[in-house]
Amino acid sequence: DQSPTIRPVVWRAPNYQPQLLPGPASGYDQGAAADVSDDGRIIVGNFVVSGTQKFALWRDGVLDTNMLQFNGLFRAISRDGVPIGAFSVGGSVRWTPQRGFESLGGFYAASASQGAQQVVGFVSDIGLRAVYWDSCGSIVLDAPNNTSELYAVSNDGRIAAGTARRGVYAIRWKRERGFLDGLEDL
Repeated sequence: DQSPTIRPVVWRAPNYQPQLLPGPASGYDQGAAADVSDDGRIIVGNFVVSGTQKFALWRDGVLDTNMLQFNGLFRAISRDGVPIGAFSVGGSVRWTPQRGFESLGGFYAASASQGAQQVVGFVSDIGLRAVYWDSCGSIVLDAPNNTSELYAVSNDGRIAAGTARRGVYAIRWKRERGFLDGLEDL
């Protein structure tokens, strides 16, 4: 059997039976769905074709084959359908049909607000450090022992959550009055 061991699937109401999402026309090593928009119409993930990761995007269950020409992967999607991920050569990106791929910088993007106007994640240059990105650029957030990661951001981009000290405790950052107000231990 030459079929991939990991394949992208979707579960839809009312029967919730897994349905395979379409793959590339030629064979692929594996594929995965990573996230879905709020309305369920857009799903993002990746395929591995001949050992190389390729971006994957499905609209209404149909694979956008144009994405397969780009090496990388989508990790998440904003609630309104703007995917974020990374090129294989590094650096986080967001993608829209109007602007294509836009570089967000050299951090691991994990979650996006409405329209991916704010993106959170982490960088691993000196320990793990939380990163908050918006149109002004990225901000590395201070946390105890330089070990923090952000994995979620609110729809308006004002609150981000994650872990500090490698999962020892949960954290929340709040943005008010135009700047980041700091770490809150949950």
